[in-house]
Amino acid sequence: MRYERRLTPVIIGINVLLSACAGPAVGAPPRLTPEEVRASMNQRAESASVPRLVTLVDDRRLKTFNLDESGKETLKEINKLVTPAGYRLKYRFREIGVPVAQALSLSRDRQLQIRLLEIARFQSGQRARSESLLVLAAQKNPEHVKILKEALLDRDVAVQFAAVEALEAWGLPEALPLLMNASERDWSPLVRVFSAKAILQMGMPQGRDQLIKFLTDPNWLMRAMAARYLGDLGKPEDVDLILGRIAAERDNNFVLAELCLAGLKLWNRRGPGLPKPGVSPPTRSAPRTSAHVSSLFELEPLIVTAPRLRVSGAQLVPPQIDTELVGLLEKIAVEPPAEFVIDPNMAELIKLVTPQGYGLYVRYTDIGFLLTEGLAGTTNLTLIYRLETIARSGRYTPARGAAYVALGFDTTRVDLSIFEYALRDPAIQVRFGAVEGLAAQTNPMVRGILAGVAQSDASPVVRLYAAQVLGLKGDVQGVDIVRRYLNDPDWAVRALSTYFLGQLGDDADFERMLINLERETEDHVVAENCLSVLRMSQ
Repeated sequence: MRYERRLTPVIIGINVLLSACAGPAVGAPPRLTPEEVRASMNQRAESASVPRLVTLVDDRRLKTFNLDESGKETLKEINKLVTPAGYRLKYRFREIGVPVAQALSLSRDRQLQIRLLEIARFQSGQRARSESLLVLAAQKNPEHVKILKEALLDRDVAVQFAAVEALEAWGLPEALPLLMNASERDWSPLVRVFSAKAILQMGMPQGRDQLIKFLTDPNWLMRAMAARYLGDLGKPEDVDLILGRIAAERDNNFVLAELCLAGLKLWNRRGPGLPKPGVSPPTRSAPRTSAHVSSLFELEPLIVTAPRLRVSGAQLVPPQIDTELVGLLEKIAVEPPAEFVIDPNMAELIKLVTPQGYGLYVRYTDIGFLLTEGLAGTTNLTLIYRLETIARSGRYTPARGAAYVALGFDTTRVDLSIFEYALRDPAIQVRFGAVEGLAAQTNPMVRGILAGVAQSDASPVVRLYAAQVLGLKGDVQGVDIVRRYLNDPDWAVRALSTYFLGQLGDDADFERMLINLERETEDHVVAENCLSVLRMSQ
């Protein structure tokens, strides 16, 4: 001990001498600010994704993908999904242009924007041209008016429809005379109504006048679309007109359902509404907020908005609305709808390639979506009983899935046993619908149920969707489960997990995505990878 004490001053002296000889210590590199880190990430994301996106913006690669003929069980399962969230997933796999356009909307690469300008004017294919029009519209450049006008005069209804979307998003005064002319004189009934909606969306009353006129048109699609957009954008006093049309409409169930939905939306605005139900705070860390993708490129028309949640009490909903909606759902639950006959309206709808176009196609070929939207969140005990009966014992599987989604929006619900019962059903449409219903719930018991589904469901599609829902509720267990599938041998599973992780992941996941992007060869996964790295870098 005494010997150690003697050595201590000597050692200290040696250290001081060595430090003096070495000169001043080399300083650590300056730490980057969060803004500098994000800018560096974005530069790397652009460098990695832009070359891949350029090769994908081509109609030869943007063709509709037949899921049933792919030979992959995962894609066949996705093709069976008929709930709103299910349609959103199905559309991503059917139309690779959706993730491609979403990625393009986040990119600021100059060369890519020049390429899009060329495609918007000269590309013959409707998909590449339509998607490029939307990307250009988001830039709000006044010089693009000539390109948008050319597209509006095109003979292809898909390009015309995209042009109306683009003009509405562009939003400059020069758009109004073009839209007014289209709403009054265009050869396509679909484009005429959609143009009137765009005019009203831009704040001009002429759009509302046109929609009211279209509400009594002999063409059923014009009546249905006019009802929908009046419900979204009309005045509270329009509710009387809509309720009167409900009593008069007996020719077409889609028009009747849209009128009921419009009545609900307008009824909300007539009097004080209830506040939206709060979301329970996450028990663990919430996911990082992802970059905003323009609504032009999201399937907003297939999000359940549950307008009755904003009505001041279920008993105040006009009884005729409830009677018509639940009656239609009970009818298809017992007797599946007949094979849809292609009429001129459907021949136009089926050509549309943008997300809004596909949303219209779904609304007017599968009435289950409209009924889900109208019944979601009801607290009327009679309606709940009838929905539960359909969910448990309906003969038409898609109607059962729709009923589970509608029941899930009742956030006052305590008993979750009906959902647990559904999760043992052999039909994937029912199990997926049950998870979608649980996604809308605020009951904390939901997390344990979702975790079980994410770990053990027979379908990777249901497992991944449940994990994503869990992650969106702030539970890191769900994010961890999504990560496990990033390198799955099934490219459809890789694409799905990449899409979900792009919304939920952290900066370490960004690095994983960049590595995967370099070695990925499947176009669908490449598109989702490009979107994810661009989303996570902003």
